[in-house]
Amino acid sequence: MPVNVILFLIAFQTILIAPLQGLLFGFGEEYGWRGYLQGELVKLGKIRGILIVGMIWGVWHWPVIWMGHNYPGYPLWGTFLMTGYTILLGFILGYVMLKTRAIWLVAFLHALNNQVFSYLAAMVYMPNHSIFSFGLGFYGILTMIPIVLLLFLDPIWKDKDLSPEIQ
Repeated sequence: MPVNVILFLIAFQTILIAPLQGLLFGFGEEYGWRGYLQGELVKLGKIRGILIVGMIWGVWHWPVIWMGHNYPGYPLWGTFLMTGYTILLGFILGYVMLKTRAIWLVAFLHALNNQVFSYLAAMVYMPNHSIFSFGLGFYGILTMIPIVLLLFLDPIWKDKDLSPEIQ
């Protein structure tokens, strides 16, 4: 079988099939982060609430960062970068939750995020320096900033619509 076909099949499995498999884990996390905690903390204001969820989510990752996951050899930088990443991804996932109130969609996007990074790191691009890489590294985080800023243009962020259905 040609190498291009093999890479395509691996990409298909990683990007489309594996997130469905990871949906259970994604749902478990997202039910807690976006389904419950975000629903409670947006009572403080949508932006403030989602920012706090992202910060807590980052702190939740610290122990595995300190054990060498994601940023091997860089526990201090990894702590800051992962927290920045979870805050930015938290705004993206939080936005989807505010717009759709669909926890399964948010869980799928979380699982898709995890799988795409696994695929890119394992099959396409292994960064020489995890701190200065795209994805979870400095350049990846810089790339996410304009995306999050564009999301802030949506009027959904106005705090006047704090319905109790955000859970």
